[in-house]
Amino acid sequence: MKRLSFFALFLILLIGVSLTSCNFNGSNDVPISVNEDSSLKELKKKYESLVNEKSVLEDRLLNLTSSYSSLQTEITKLKADIKRIDEEIENSYSIFSYLENSVLESAVLVSHSSFSESNFWFFDFKDYIGGGIGSGFIFRQIGNYYYILTNNHVIYPKEGSTLEEIYVNDYYYNEYSATLLANDASYDMAILRIERKANDLPVMKFASDNPVGNDLVFAIGNPHGQINSVGIGNVLGYSKVNLSKPVASSNVKYDVINHDAYMLSGNSGGMLVNLAYEVVGINSWGGTTDTYENHRGLASPVLKIKEFISQNERYLRWWKWKRKYVFL
Repeated sequence: MKRLSFFALFLILLIGVSLTSCNFNGSNDVPISVNEDSSLKELKKKYESLVNEKSVLEDRLLNLTSSYSSLQTEITKLKADIKRIDEEIENSYSIFSYLENSVLESAVLVSHSSFSESNFWFFDFKDYIGGGIGSGFIFRQIGNYYYILTNNHVIYPKEGSTLEEIYVNDYYYNEYSATLLANDASYDMAILRIERKANDLPVMKFASDNPVGNDLVFAIGNPHGQINSVGIGNVLGYSKVNLSKPVASSNVKYDVINHDAYMLSGNSGGMLVNLAYEVVGINSWGGTTDTYENHRGLASPVLKIKEFISQNERYLRWWKWKRKYVFL
């Protein structure tokens, strides 16, 4: 009986030790489980951080790509603008180069002086009354003779004048005494002739028809005596001449060209030229201020110029015949 009790006690102790061992091992498993859960949280947190960082980088890349695309568009536009400006510069250079080398050499400065004559015994006297200055251009050459068109009011005598002296200065500042061949107040035009031994001055060509609205034109003349000035503008239309008071030297009744190419006193008689470098008009009236705003110029159209020359062609033919006759 004692032996059985001892065995039972031993068995109980053994079971107790086993249970204690199991509880110890179980207490070791709990911290491991907690550590694994903490690692997963850290890993998840890092994952989420990387995902957010990737999203930010993707957004930045998208913005940069969009900006790059915009820059590429802007660069393409700038290149196109630069190319267009280069072409305009080249065209402008070509225009002004031709104007300088051909058209401006046909332009002349016209001046006149009015005198009253008197004499005493065997002495002749002339008293200066006044004068004027304007512009003109060469429209024909016959041998050494050059024929110049200008305004009638540019060379019109001053009141009380008995003697007129007309002079022409060419592109090279050479001065010539000019002969008046024809003039007409109803056209406000006059034809002059000079003689030049060197045959190196170009002759202007006339356009086949009058210019129309918005045509680009160049007003070439000598404002205030400044030789070879060029004003650029457009044809605005046509209108009647409306002078503040009647002028004996200018009595134009037909419609004249309105344009906004800048010109001042002294441009009268100068040519109005188109992009084909042809004369489309002769400037007769313009602004008297030094501002460009609301500037207007008036010019007789080319068909009226041709009409005037045609009516006075006999003077040109006569001089041509006389020149041939003299040298033959």
